[in-house]
Amino acid sequence: MRSTFKLLFYVKKGSEKPNGNPPLMCRLTIDGEIKQFSCKMDIPQHLWDVKSGRAKGKSVEAKKVNDEVDKIRVDLNRHYQELMRNDGYVTAAKLKDTYLGIGIKQETLLKLFEQHNAEFAKKVGHSRAKGTFQRYITVCKHIREFLPHTYRREDIPLKELNLTFINDFEYFLRTVKKCRTNTIWGYMIVLKHIISIARNDGRLPFNPFAGYINSPESGISQKRRYILL
Repeated sequence: MRSTFKLLFYVKKGSEKPNGNPPLMCRLTIDGEIKQFSCKMDIPQHLWDVKSGRAKGKSVEAKKVNDEVDKIRVDLNRHYQELMRNDGYVTAAKLKDTYLGIGIKQETLLKLFEQHNAEFAKKVGHSRAKGTFQRYITVCKHIREFLPHTYRREDIPLKELNLTFINDFEYFLRTVKKCRTNTIWGYMIVLKHIISIARNDGRLPFNPFAGYINSPESGISQKRRYILL
């Protein structure tokens, strides 16, 4: 029998941050069981509409909050559907733990990157060049900055990688890091190689780069386009 599943977003009064804003919380209710967790962001009290469970207005801050609320809602619904499909039942505690990754070993992008770089470092000066190693270190550093900036998280499971993530990272490199097109082209090839490691050993059954077009713009290459498959 299908569970009764409800989500509620609210601000937690009395727990204001140093900036005076209360934290944004999410409450799960499944068959009467209630669990809640922090959305890891705060919001000015005057921006929050209790009735709609969203930020009011069309300001940049309101849009940022509502985008996060929508993302959390989508992720929770996806996890709910997966648990129902795999286990046949869902509890509020189980859904909360699954969403937060508690008690669940997940393969993540940064962990994979760090493992690769640690192995690569042992080969520098022998079968690998120091310059190539430095590019892997740089891209890993950019991803470590990109995740909190764009996704408000410290790492991301491999299974959550998709074309949107790839495009978001390129946009981050272009706008926040001010990288030139050819630099971005090289960095995306590095990321594609890291992801191919997970694909080749079965940890990632799909290709997040499918459909992504990566184009350098130097010399003859300016008129050529490369699709990373």
